[in-house]
Amino acid sequence: MGIYNEGILGFFRGKVGRVVGSVVRGVHYMKGLGDVRADNPTQAQLDQRLKFALMTSFLRPLHGLVKTGFPAGKTGLTSLNKAMAANLNEAITGSSPNFSIDYSKFTYSKGNLQKPMGVSIDGAENSRLVYNWENAGASAGTDQLTLLVYNKTKDLYVLLPNAAPRSATTYTLQLPLDFSDDLVHLWLSFVAADGKDVSDSFYMGSLNVM
Repeated sequence: MGIYNEGILGFFRGKVGRVVGSVVRGVHYMKGLGDVRADNPTQAQLDQRLKFALMTSFLRPLHGLVKTGFPAGKTGLTSLNKAMAANLNEAITGSSPNFSIDYSKFTYSKGNLQKPMGVSIDGAENSRLVYNWENAGASAGTDQLTLLVYNKTKDLYVLLPNAAPRSATTYTLQLPLDFSDDLVHLWLSFVAADGKDVSDSFYMGSLNVM
């Protein structure tokens, strides 16, 4: 414990509250103690750490899509920071400690381009998916289609940027053949031909691959 006798302006040695006084080679020094990290985090803090780890794990393989879908810009936030902010409180469901991703609310892209419209999907034999959409609205037909497929059973992703122009209105995606009979989750989005803008990603639901 420190003792001081000359009020707030006096010299002292030792610890007084959160301040430490010392003398080195005749020079008096005073410094504040740093914040002490709590040894016993609250349940809310533990839950937030679990959610953060879960979303980070899901986003990490999507680095390329996230970099395009959430451009860093001049805000000081990285693309991953933006994606975490968009998904952390919206796209996680369940009760502690059994949290999971709510795929219907997950997004990898947010922007000003026309959202996908009139979207439908059909499964075809040999692990193929047939996508259809409308070339409608204010966006250009040159916007490029981006596809995301997630196989939860195998914990594998299929990512396909620049799959087709918006004007094509259809695209057939060949999945790995061993995806047959697996349930997959599906998203799509559009990116401007010059890469300077994106649409919001659109969750198309899930289906069993044929």
